[in-house]
Amino acid sequence: MLIGIDARMYGLKHAGIGRYVENLVVNLLKIDEENDYTLFVRQEDVDSIKKQVLSIKHDKKLKFIVAEARHYTLKEQLLLPYLISRERLDLIHFPHFNVPLFCPTKFVVTIHDLLWHEMKGSEVTTLSGVKYFLKYSGYKLVFAHSVQQAEKIFVPTKWVKEKILSTCQISPDKIIVTYEGIGAIYLKDRSVSENTLLNKYHIKEPFLIYTGSAYPHKNLNLLFDAVKTINNSTKVKVELVIASARNVFRDRLSEKIKKDHLEGQVKILDFVPDEDLYEIYQRSLAFVFPSLSEGFGLPGLEAMASGAPVLAAANGALEEVYQDAALFFNPRKVDSLVEKVTLLQKNPRLKQELINKSKSLVKSYSFLQMAQQTLSGYQSIEE
Repeated sequence: MLIGIDARMYGLKHAGIGRYVENLVVNLLKIDEENDYTLFVRQEDVDSIKKQVLSIKHDKKLKFIVAEARHYTLKEQLLLPYLISRERLDLIHFPHFNVPLFCPTKFVVTIHDLLWHEMKGSEVTTLSGVKYFLKYSGYKLVFAHSVQQAEKIFVPTKWVKEKILSTCQISPDKIIVTYEGIGAIYLKDRSVSENTLLNKYHIKEPFLIYTGSAYPHKNLNLLFDAVKTINNSTKVKVELVIASARNVFRDRLSEKIKKDHLEGQVKILDFVPDEDLYEIYQRSLAFVFPSLSEGFGLPGLEAMASGAPVLAAANGALEEVYQDAALFFNPRKVDSLVEKVTLLQKNPRLKQELINKSKSLVKSYSFLQMAQQTLSGYQSIEE
């Protein structure tokens, strides 16, 4: 088969979906000895992707097509069908719900979550009311087309599968659960320096850490309130470290820090490379994930692999993914999180138990296995 992959969101700068796309492509090229691939990429990414994937030994044809169209735009809906039709593909994989309505060939799609179904309204957007309404209507149309017309739907957890089935009238056999994996950099045992990186980022122990976006559904205000409560009631002060890319929602967090007088208690970092995150995770009191909705929860697994205990919201797919290797709290109650943090502070043995369970759990997640399951999905369509 000649298989296309929409790789416009390839790489770490596109957060979780970017990691997914990168690891999907790399591992498919490692294991697939039969099919040929065409990658649709951004012009700015061509050289870096070629450098990475062309180093993989394979005999198949690999072609790059520049598709310069931003996601969720009219240009995307018009340009991609034209580019796809020229390549005469047997199948194309869209790693996100934004499939062109007039896709000219068979396609499969990955649905990572149903966040926009659950989180909507003025608090989750910077658009005006009219623009938001139009954008949301477009989302519902594109999403419905994606799941109804796809040959197969890949999802990262059973929880997402059940969400789709409760929302859309489709056959359960159409959906394939492909758990994601953890980057190799987090799975290597290595020594950790005493204070080098903490000094570099001006982090004070003990500290809690969160990494990821600052979108409203991530529920970071709960973290702020929990740290404030802890520091007002105990002698040992806890710092909250947030590593998040700059955007309007992160700017709102900075405003809250000033408003609530949390300077010295909350530190916001820009992008932190994986090499540094490994050590920061390991030195933390815990990684905290208060999100109100998650389809998988990759940052928590990376923290686990680094040797950090994880405190996670008891909702979404997090309980399915983290199992008994995390402590869960009610993401709508500050006291619930404060209780779990206090428990870790007072019980070093519990912290070590969580770390031991985590080290075992992360071994069960593999991007290579994800790629193998995805390839089987492709082949089932051919048959």
